[in-house]
Amino acid sequence: MTERQDIWFRAADGTELSAWLYLPADAGPPRPAITMAHGSGATKEHGLDRYARAFADAGFVVLAHDHRTFGASGGGQPRQDIDPWAQVDDWRRAINYLETRDAVDTARIGIWGRATPAATRSCSAPPTGASAPPCPGPDHRRIRLRAAPHATGGGRRPGTSLR
Repeated sequence: MTERQDIWFRAADGTELSAWLYLPADAGPPRPAITMAHGSGATKEHGLDRYARAFADAGFVVLAHDHRTFGASGGGQPRQDIDPWAQVDDWRRAINYLETRDAVDTARIGIWGRATPAATRSCSAPPTGASAPPCPGPDHRRIRLRAAPHATGGGRRPGTSLR
């Protein structure tokens, strides 16, 4: 059975980030690792447990964290404040935390996610070689451009491109 531990690690500015660490049931040589978090507005309690357990059961070390100001993580006020660059830093610190674990093969650390995590994955990988497979997500800049004219009475239908 996969073991789950409640852990905390610090972001660059000292903010404490809440996470669950999943270790494969059998101890063995250092394993590949995956860090995961939700993007806009969700916490690790919103469905990450089943994915993390599935990866851990397949032999991965998994770290599922809450971004600053979300869930049990610190970060002050306002709560649920989405700061994409701060979240990139949170991902980097999650990778750094995994690199400190004896159970982790530091040459094989990846990021798992969809939507916002997929969009930030390329900014998050540190020079140590952590990587993530391609994962489609929305182009948030285009979504805002599409929605703004309709919302302000600009005459465009939702979903029509400005390009």
